This record gives sequence, C-alpha cells and structure tokens, in this order.
Amino acid sequence: MDKSNKKNKTNKKYKKKNKISKKLDEGIPYILTKYSTEFDILNKEFRENKINTIVFEELSTQILLKIDSIETNGVDQIRTYRKELVKYINTILGEN
Repeated sequence: MDKSNKKNKTNKKYKKKNKISKKLDEGIPYILTKYSTEFDILNKEFRENKINTIVFEELSTQILLKIDSIETNGVDQIRTYRKELVKYINTILGEN
C-alpha cells in the first residue's frame, strides 16, 4: 500500500473530535454552562430595563435553539442539565 492510500483511509479511532464532542467527555459541557450564564446576563439586563421584551424573548429563543442543538450522546447528566436549563428559561419567559 502506498502512502497516498494510507492518507485517504480514515480510522474512526483516530478521527478528530469536534469542540462539542470534546466537551461532552468532560461531564456537563462547558457550552451548557456558558449558555446558562449568557441567559442570566440577558435576564439581568431585561430586569434593569436595558433591553425591551421583544429583544429579550428573541435572544432567549436563540439561546434555547443553541441548547437544543447540543447532542447528549446518551449521557444522562447532560440530558438532565439541558432539560433543567430549558425549563428554567421557559419559566422566566412565561413570567414576562
């Protein structure tokens, strides 16, 4: 087998992981805690009347969509944290 054929073959074991997959290996992914913090800052700005209701709801929806795109890969801890975060955001949105 020549070198060109070796390079073309990909071995799943050595396949590079994407950023989210790497974070899933670390328990609760950093990205989920980042979105949680991002929403808390957004909520604080809304409470302080720095942003209006429409902007708050739109940005919150964007955060929810980002959270929804995170794969749990069957990890219960991640699924539970993600579910609680979605409930929390929806509860805050329901209050407004």
